[in-house]
Amino acid sequence: MSSTPRYRIAAIILAAGKSQRMGANNKLLAEIDGKPMIRRVIEQVQSSTADSIVVITGHNSGELSKALGDFKGRCVHNPDYGEGMSTSLRCGIEALEQNIDGALVILGDMPKVSSNHINKLIDAFDPENSVEACLPVYENKRGNPVLWGRRYFDDIRAISGDKGARDLILKFENKITLVNMSDDGIFVDVDTPESLEKLKKTNLSKKSMTLS
Repeated sequence: MSSTPRYRIAAIILAAGKSQRMGANNKLLAEIDGKPMIRRVIEQVQSSTADSIVVITGHNSGELSKALGDFKGRCVHNPDYGEGMSTSLRCGIEALEQNIDGALVILGDMPKVSSNHINKLIDAFDPENSVEACLPVYENKRGNPVLWGRRYFDDIRAISGDKGARDLILKFENKITLVNMSDDGIFVDVDTPESLEKLKKTNLSKKSMTLS
C-alpha cells in the first residue's frame, strides 16, 4: 500500500451480516478458487493504494477472523449487526483514524472488485477540487464500492435500519463523481447459493480457457 498518498484513504470492509439468503452457510467463508471469499476481498484491498483497512465483523465473527489469514489491519466487532448494515457503517466510520480524508466502503461479498477498481476511485478523489465522493460505473450502470470524503461521515453515521448508503447516494447525487471502469466486477455480489455457483463456474471456465 502507498505510504505517501495525496489523500489518506481508509477501506471499510463490511463483513458482519447474517447472509440469510445463503441459508445455513456464511457466504463470506465460501471458497472461491481455494480461498474464503472475504480473504480474496481483503487481498485486493491490500494490493491497492488504500492506506488502512478496517474489517467490520458480526455474525460468525470467530470463524470469519480465522479466515482472514495474515491480515494486519483492524477487525472491529459490531455487536448490533442484527439491526442492519447501517450499524456496521457507523462502526466503520467510528473506527477510522482522525487523519483519514476519505472512506472506501467495500462489501465483503463482492470478490470481483479488484485493486484496479479501488485505485481508480482513489485516483479520482480530490476534495480540493470538489471531488469528495466517487462511485464506479460500467456501461452507464452504477456499482460498488463507493468512496466518501470526510464531509459525509456525519451523514453516514445518521443512516439507520438495514440499509447501506443508497439513500445518501440519492440525496447527494449531483455531488458524486462517476468513475468509469473497464469491467463488470463492480456489480458481482454473492447473495444466494445460485449466485455463488454461477461465480464458481465462471472462474472455472476462465481457468480452463487459460490452460487450453
